[in-house]
Amino acid sequence: MRRTGVILAFVFLLSPLMSSGTPIASDRPKQAQSSSVVDPGVVQIEAGYRYADDDEARLERSTFGNVLVRIGMVPNVELRAGWDGYVYQERSTGKVKDGIGDAEIGSKVYLCPEEGARPELAVLGELNLPLGADGISSDEADPVILLLASQSLSEFSTLHYNLGIRWEKRDDTDSYLAYAVAWAYRLYPEVTAYAELFGDIGVGDAEDRHSFDIGLTYDYSHGLAFDAFIGAGFSDDAEDVIAGFGATIRLP
Repeated sequence: MRRTGVILAFVFLLSPLMSSGTPIASDRPKQAQSSSVVDPGVVQIEAGYRYADDDEARLERSTFGNVLVRIGMVPNVELRAGWDGYVYQERSTGKVKDGIGDAEIGSKVYLCPEEGARPELAVLGELNLPLGADGISSDEADPVILLLASQSLSEFSTLHYNLGIRWEKRDDTDSYLAYAVAWAYRLYPEVTAYAELFGDIGVGDAEDRHSFDIGLTYDYSHGLAFDAFIGAGFSDDAEDVIAGFGATIRLP
């Protein structure tokens, strides 16, 4: 109760600073990143909790306070800094590891608006920073580059899709063709539901990872939104169950 009160007080104090302009376009909670960027002078904070259960790895993983900060620098360009937060891992053998997770930095560049059959386009580049605790961190600076697209299907629905390359260094360097396709439908002016497929197609000996999830976002105000999601994997190397919730705050 005390923690809930602190959160509500924090939101109340920030509410006068929150933008009253256009609705928030957040990169949470879906895996497909939006093709929009935040305006110059705007700071957007997207944070939440994530749970994952991987039967093949016999691993349960909870991530508390994972956060992404998006900063509008100049028109059509945003800088991004993220942190995995506090990670708690428990194996079926009873072994537990916990500690801070890795960080990431990157940038998103807006390319063009939607026009006719051409979708709205942007490009995203990020680099993982292995700053996490032993047994939590990936221990490598892994890059990813994605092409982001959004296409209006009707007044109420939008298709978001991403395609790019992800590198992960393990015993050898593994590379993946990363993809995500999300269909979003506005149920009410403040509520949007989505369903998506996402994953990584392994290059060479790397294993494929394919998953799906569904979720809801609630635009409480034009400067504050809440979200929740649940999903599952349908390939051996993917996490079997995922779920989470979070919020997005835009300032000023």
